Amino acid sequence: MHRLEGYRALFKGLGPNLIGVVPARSINFFVVGNGKRIIGERMNGGKEDAWVVLVSAALAGVVTSTVTNPIWLIKTRLQLDRNVVERSGGQVGRRYRNSWDCIKQVVRGEGIRGLYKGMSASYLGVSESTLQWVLYEEMKKSLAKREERLVESGRETGWWDEVVRWTGSTGAAGSAKLVAALATYPHEVNPYFPFPFSSLYQNQN
Repeated sequence: MHRLEGYRALFKGLGPNLIGVVPARSINFFVVGNGKRIIGERMNGGKEDAWVVLVSAALAGVVTSTVTNPIWLIKTRLQLDRNVVERSGGQVGRRYRNSWDCIKQVVRGEGIRGLYKGMSASYLGVSESTLQWVLYEEMKKSLAKREERLVESGRETGWWDEVVRWTGSTGAAGSAKLVAALATYPHEVNPYFPFPFSSLYQNQN
């Protein structure tokens, strides 16, 4: 990449990625949090069981993918856009100057619907975030029960208890992400995820 496109190529699509992460995470947490509350209160007697988290996380994944799909499409196209493209023995520059130029070209050439290409395929990625949320919530429950047993026992806390208290939530989040990523990784290497790459390559030619 350095030889053909320079060091800047390593950061292609960084702008849309940074712009997309904040709303994506915000939407996901908002829908999951409120989903658990509403579904739990109205359909499960106020209890937050695993299936409540499962449904809330799945719904959050669908909503997040729908709202932020244009951002990830622009990011992907910028990453696939090469600085130098050989064509009939000649060379041409990059197709997109920046994110805004990419958006304008997509809308002009493909319409608003072009920003939502591959959205149905991206819904398959909801499985990872859903599994991650369910595992994380179950791990948090286990940590809370452990703390309750510790308090009820009346024994003095040791160094390991303090380690668990300080790192429990972080460890649970990391472990949940690791397991979810390993379980759903085959989907990530699917040639049609998360966007129709074949059509993107055709647009480059």
